[in-house]
This record gives sequence, C-alpha cells and structure tokens, in this order.
Amino acid sequence: MTDKARNKGKFMVLLRSDVDYEHLFAAIEYDGREIAIVTQEEGKEHLKLEASFGDPIKPGIAWIVELDGFLEAVQAAKKRLLER
Repeated sequence: MTDKARNKGKFMVLLRSDVDYEHLFAAIEYDGREIAIVTQEEGKEHLKLEASFGDPIKPGIAWIVELDGFLEAVQAAKKRLLER
C-alpha cells in the first residue's frame, strides 16, 4: 500500500506498508529512486532511518543528494508517520 506522495523538489515522501514491517513506514525517494525509509517498528518515540539502495554501490561511487532537501524529507516523513 502506498499513499499519495508529497513532493519536496527532487524528494518525495510516501507512506507505505509491507509484509516485512508490522507498522506503516515512510519511504523517501530522490529523483525517482528510493534512498531511505523511516520506520516506527519500535514505537513512535523510537523512529529509525534505514538507507535502502536498490542497486549495489560500486567502490568509488556514492549517492550524492542535497543535504537540506534530504533533512527536510526526513522531517516530513517523521511528521507524516506521527500524524497517523
């Protein structure tokens, strides 16, 4: 299940559910690729950020994203989970 995404420039935050997670989580996409999720498996007081790279990263190659945009997307993901 995925809810309506909220767009923050190149970043998108989507609330999702999955059989691997007991609770709803927020996926953060950058330029159309999922780069992280914010989970609430240990409760809303103990949210966790998980980096999730779909493609293996080769040595010497790194994901580079806008820091301020990423921090805003993480805060938006947290806010959306806590609103539920």
